[in-house]
Amino acid sequence: MESPVRFNTPFRSAIGDAVLSGSDNVALIEIGPHPALAGPIGQILRDTAGSKILLIWAESRISREWRFRENPPHELLGSRTLEMAANEPTWRKSLALEDVSWLSGHQVNGQVVFPAAGYISMVGEALEQLHGATDESRETTYSIKNVRIASARVLEMEKTVELITSLKPIMLDANEATAWYQFTISSFDGTRWARNCFGEARSSKDKSSAHPSQVAPRNAPFPRDVDAKSWYNSLRRIGFNYTGLFEGMRDVSAATTTTEAKAIVESSRPSKSRLSRYVLHPAAIDQCFQLFTVAAFRGMNRNMGQLSVPTFIEEMVLSPCPTEHALDVTAHIGNMLERGSFTGNLIAQVAGSGQQPATTCISLKGFKTSALTMSGDDGQDEEEAPMITQLEWRPHSDFADLGSLFRRRASRVDEWPLLKELILLCMIDHGENITTSGETAEHLVKFSTWMRQQVERYKLGSNKFAPKELRLEGKTADQRRQRIGEIHAIMSPSPYAVFASAIHKLSSAAPAVFTGDTHPLHVILEDNVLTGFYEALSMDSGDLIGLLANTNPHMRILEVGAGTGGSTARALAALTSAYGEHLYGSYTYTDVSAGFMTAAKERFANYAAIEYAVLDVTVDPVEQGFQPGTYDLIIAANVGLPSISCLFKILCVFNSY
Repeated sequence: MESPVRFNTPFRSAIGDAVLSGSDNVALIEIGPHPALAGPIGQILRDTAGSKILLIWAESRISREWRFRENPPHELLGSRTLEMAANEPTWRKSLALEDVSWLSGHQVNGQVVFPAAGYISMVGEALEQLHGATDESRETTYSIKNVRIASARVLEMEKTVELITSLKPIMLDANEATAWYQFTISSFDGTRWARNCFGEARSSKDKSSAHPSQVAPRNAPFPRDVDAKSWYNSLRRIGFNYTGLFEGMRDVSAATTTTEAKAIVESSRPSKSRLSRYVLHPAAIDQCFQLFTVAAFRGMNRNMGQLSVPTFIEEMVLSPCPTEHALDVTAHIGNMLERGSFTGNLIAQVAGSGQQPATTCISLKGFKTSALTMSGDDGQDEEEAPMITQLEWRPHSDFADLGSLFRRRASRVDEWPLLKELILLCMIDHGENITTSGETAEHLVKFSTWMRQQVERYKLGSNKFAPKELRLEGKTADQRRQRIGEIHAIMSPSPYAVFASAIHKLSSAAPAVFTGDTHPLHVILEDNVLTGFYEALSMDSGDLIGLLANTNPHMRILEVGAGTGGSTARALAALTSAYGEHLYGSYTYTDVSAGFMTAAKERFANYAAIEYAVLDVTVDPVEQGFQPGTYDLIIAANVGLPSISCLFKILCVFNSY
């Protein structure tokens, strides 16, 4: 500095002159107080012995409220404007896209547009500040109604936009105000002002704002599964480019006959910084709004063709979500309007646990969108829409190694010795407790004789079921029952536990079976043991069937000996696409009797184009009403060895034209 400010000398001189003059009324006035001068002034005053000088600071209201403000600047709402009256609070924010970079994930037609959900969150934060919310008490539920999104605010890098948010109480009369505020959010881009959003809002810390129940929450997904990644790609095609925090819907599904959809949306964790706190983060709210597009087009990408943006909300209630819980969102479209516009309702909940009921975080009534006018040729959208929404490559069955597509189950070595021991224990027990007579069925007499022979061979050490070292024949009846229970418990976590269950059930029911009081089939039908037995024995041919369906999605399929439907369930799962479409022309479920038909019809009621018929493989299928040459694929996963030769004859019949 060429001419430094000499503060010490003149200040001491002024004080000295006042002392020498003998004046008792010396006033020191500092205009525009600044903390940089506080230290030097204090030091000089302490050096003036015997002088008593009173410093008086006439601080303004604005200065005092600025120094003791309760809330720091919020990243979207900004800071309270102190020049305005307290009964009509106003906030100002100088918004730079570089400072709130997550907003870049919300683009419409290639431009970053401030989201409608952002305006809603700004109103929520304004109400939080008015009602004294703190980081420890984030329990404010707030409502908005009659909200209009009047104009879009485009954001650009290296350009600042001024946002002004104002709240004005709605008066009952000249002296009494209601709990509702009239809010307005406006913006200035350096050239012109725009009124972006306005409506009515109120806060309720006791959650007395009732959620409008326009949509019933749904626990189960809708029939049509929607691939979230593919859906976001389709939204980009028509102009909505969601990235970052705005791309987060998962487990999306849609109804096939109504305009409804369901999805899971992650609610952002509460921010530790009050600069970016929200009752619900704008990105989470926006993802809930995105679900309306799934509902409007019933989850079918090919139906998208017109850009539509939110313009009106009749009523909306928002409540804080439990920490780190996902939102279960259900959306319903009430009316489809022209050019892709629609009105709809929505509910978002956090599932309850135990005795805790579900928490409703968002309920929305009367959400309306309006078609966005596109520049250029009005008819170009339909022409530019691709005829294919997703490309997927799969091999043709004629050029694949079909044998490699069978999947065998894991090794049974670990469980097999236990099952052998279990069977032999039951045989020994039956030999002591079961006797046959002239009234016993012939096949049961033969079976009893065979079991006794196996026990004798075991005692001689020549039995193939279990080694002689187990010394099972020396166990008492109680010891055998105890060991049977132990084996059953050991097998319970195994994929082959159903074998132990079947053996245990039949062993317990053996006395009634040998007297003719019950049938063994009835015993293993209980608790779906027989179904599990067949499923454990079967091989996984899902990849093979899926490949054949990809080659010919109109196959006519015949299943022989379907029985309990275990192989049917796996086949139908392989014959269903990721979008819920069946990849077959017809599926004929057959068995030697109609005993399993009723249960099968209930089990597969949700699958289309399934026929049920009785087919005895030992009889000519033509005589049973089946026409030759009518099937492309025959599944015979549960056909026993005695019927194999008959099955070859059936294949010849159905292969003849």
